[in-house]
Amino acid sequence: MTDAGRVVEQYILSTERIPGFYVDKYVIMPNHVHLILRLEGGPPRASAPTVSDAVGALKRLVNRKLGMNIWQRSFHEHVIRGERDYREIWEYMDENPAKWAEDRYYAQ
Repeated sequence: MTDAGRVVEQYILSTERIPGFYVDKYVIMPNHVHLILRLEGGPPRASAPTVSDAVGALKRLVNRKLGMNIWQRSFHEHVIRGERDYREIWEYMDENPAKWAEDRYYAQ
């Protein structure tokens, strides 16, 4: 893993300091990150942090630590709906690193 990847991992693991957010799984790829974030704690409140808040904080903290912006502007979000969906996403994340050489952005 690169130095930048280690910084990303450090801040992913610190996400759990946000009440109600838990990282079930993460995979750090050379040009993107996969996360399964679980939100718990009852119905959302107006003042409760959102997924966008958590991802935005992660990006800001990593950029500040690295001294440069490494992120694209937005992110792709998918609400996991049920056990089957959860398992499929988990498996995709497990298999994604082995497929890196097939990625159009792959570079040695």
